[in-house]
Amino acid sequence: MIKTTDAPKDLYGTPKYKITQRRGVEFHEMTHEIDAKLNLTIPHELVVTIDLPLLTTTQDAYLDVKNKKISLTSEKPAKYKLEIALPYEVREESGSAKFDKSKRQLIITLPVVKEKILEW
Repeated sequence: MIKTTDAPKDLYGTPKYKITQRRGVEFHEMTHEIDAKLNLTIPHELVVTIDLPLLTTTQDAYLDVKNKKISLTSEKPAKYKLEIALPYEVREESGSAKFDKSKRQLIITLPVVKEKILEW
């Protein structure tokens, strides 16, 4: 008889999250030029809202933002692990993160890198 051992189960929970794209419309974009229309599809910033219902503070959470990726790890009081692929490249050095204690949500705001349009 062969005895098998159970592999340790993943102890980390994966929190729910939502990515919102925000963009204001500027006056100079109200034109019939083709490049203005192309740029309207790219948001100015991404807002990522992560639900962390078991945390009362993010003091022990680790957040890492790269060009197109967010990583979040928490060890205590609750174990969370999350990796998010972002739809656009962001300027991580210009972003901000805030924890809403009443809703127990981490809100990350990241400006999107504007793509350069090739000129013919």
